[in-house]
Amino acid sequence: MFRAVARTGCRTRDEVVQIIKQVILKVDGMSCGHCKMTVEQALVATPGVRDAVADLGARTVKVTYVEGRAKREDLEKAVADAGYEVIK
Repeated sequence: MFRAVARTGCRTRDEVVQIIKQVILKVDGMSCGHCKMTVEQALVATPGVRDAVADLGARTVKVTYVEGRAKREDLEKAVADAGYEVIK
């Protein structure tokens, strides 16, 4: 049956399954609404990232991403490229 589906150009169920993960990053230097928006936009522009929500009070950002399409290193680089630092 999977061969028949593949011949039609459709994807099989196994090819469509994506594992969605979340990570909370502590970000140094994020202190205002503009900082929050900059960090969120930088992360959402990263391939594989579905969502990013920053919390100014906690100085964290919760990132939702597709496993295998984005890695923690990619997220940290996006934050650094935006001018901020991820605290480990």
